[in-house]
Amino acid sequence: TANTTRLGFVKMLYELHIILGGEENLQTDSEFTDIPAGSNGFDAVMWAVDSGVTSGVGGGRFGPETPVTREQCAEFLVRMARADRISLVKQEKASLFKDSSKISKYARSSVTACQMAGVISGNKTGKFMPSNKISCQETATMICRFLDAARSEIPDGAELVSTEKDAYLDLYANVDYVFGTPVPASDPVP
Repeated sequence: TANTTRLGFVKMLYELHIILGGEENLQTDSEFTDIPAGSNGFDAVMWAVDSGVTSGVGGGRFGPETPVTREQCAEFLVRMARADRISLVKQEKASLFKDSSKISKYARSSVTACQMAGVISGNKTGKFMPSNKISCQETATMICRFLDAARSEIPDGAELVSTEKDAYLDLYANVDYVFGTPVPASDPVP
């Protein structure tokens, strides 16, 4: 039930990358003061930065002990799929969560891609809770579901989820209302 940290999640993704046939990190220098060369997780962090899965938190730091949020996990997984050319098979139709307006704009397409691939879901009330910290149990579930959705051979007739940046932003077009913005008129109803 402990929270998953940035370092912990990136290490899991790196192991997944290696298991799926990815190349090991060859970098020997660190750009982060909190992840020195040769430290625990160094290879995973350097791979994640080089492949575009993640970057630092600013100020020359990676933030290894910072807890990961649900939306960050979705973003990291989709970036990994894009970097490693992993195809995700569509399991569900795209839909919005009740709290979709709270999902950061950078993560919206990734959250939708993960939802469509069956990697994530909302709670019983239909909320995603994007800024909640994610537990190790939830992380393990997401990784297992990601592996289920990831395919090297696509079944006949299967649809794929797009992992392109901003692929599903149109779905969120009406999510962000500014107070005072007129609501478009609708057809009269009885």
